[in-house]
Amino acid sequence: MVDVPPGATETVAARYACADGTAFTARFDRFGEGAVLTFERFDRDDPDGPPQDKEFRIVLGSQRPASGIWYAGSGWSLRGKGEVATLTRPDGRTSGCRAGDAAPGAPPAADI
Repeated sequence: MVDVPPGATETVAARYACADGTAFTARFDRFGEGAVLTFERFDRDDPDGPPQDKEFRIVLGSQRPASGIWYAGSGWSLRGKGEVATLTRPDGRTSGCRAGDAAPGAPPAADI
């Protein structure tokens, strides 16, 4: 773990909305090289199903992208640049996602 410089923020959060209806918040640990994705509802294929008792969270480790962001772990991946990202699930399904004001009811995303 790298020491956090004085006045620096250790985490940055962004709210994502995806084309398939998936919505999640990503908290990026800028100095610890990881991200935690918190999904509001895991099963977006069943929008009429009951909500989960708890939020669904996954922890991803930082990867080395050519540019932008890339986090992966447990079969999940989040890659992107600027406000645009692609979420890949363990079963191989992908979702095009956008951070910030594109996410309904969300505050603007932090600059990641």
